[in-house]
Amino acid sequence: YRAGRGAKTSEAPPEGPNQSLAQPVLRDDRRTRSRTRPGDCLPVGANKVAALSFGVMPPEKALPLHSNDGATLVRVLPAAEYDAFDSEARAALWSTSWRISAQSNRAGYRLMGPVLNLAEPIEMRSHGLVPGVIQGPAGGQPIIQLADAYTAGGYPKIGVVIEPDLWRIAQTPLGSALRFMRCTHLEALVAHDALTAHLDRIRIWMATLGLGNTAEEAA
Repeated sequence: YRAGRGAKTSEAPPEGPNQSLAQPVLRDDRRTRSRTRPGDCLPVGANKVAALSFGVMPPEKALPLHSNDGATLVRVLPAAEYDAFDSEARAALWSTSWRISAQSNRAGYRLMGPVLNLAEPIEMRSHGLVPGVIQGPAGGQPIIQLADAYTAGGYPKIGVVIEPDLWRIAQTPLGSALRFMRCTHLEALVAHDALTAHLDRIRIWMATLGLGNTAEEAA
């Protein structure tokens, strides 16, 4: 390690026949430590923390989920009115690379793609909504309800993005592509456990650095 300023070195006493191999060593003198000059050598201890053990693995690396065309892939469960949509709409939900409209925000993502038509018109009362619900409004272009969405609505629901994948939508920019992959309730529970384990690892890592609770509490 080449030092700038802060310590002073002196030549080690030459010993034996290899006097020309003498190397500069740090003079352990507090009165001269502020007198380092460019080119001085300072001892450096070994790195006790492996590079791979530092920091937190981002969720897209720890919880990979990829589509063949580069679109953001999220897992979806069929919702209550799934069978009320015609067969073309149900097929399009899974096969389409949906484009996120510029008219999207934290309340909901409006998607551009095929029109999702109902098999026949239905009248519905307003009902409760949760983030992740995919509604099919009258225009046929689906809307994904997100964090700031209304808590009730009356549009038929064709699907719901599972909660462990909502962060993927939140990190997908407007104008990007989005794909839906059908999953089962068991697969949704497995995804939930995987996300919980990842967050627990982050809490424990933060606790070891004194940034949160103790490691025992985080565990």
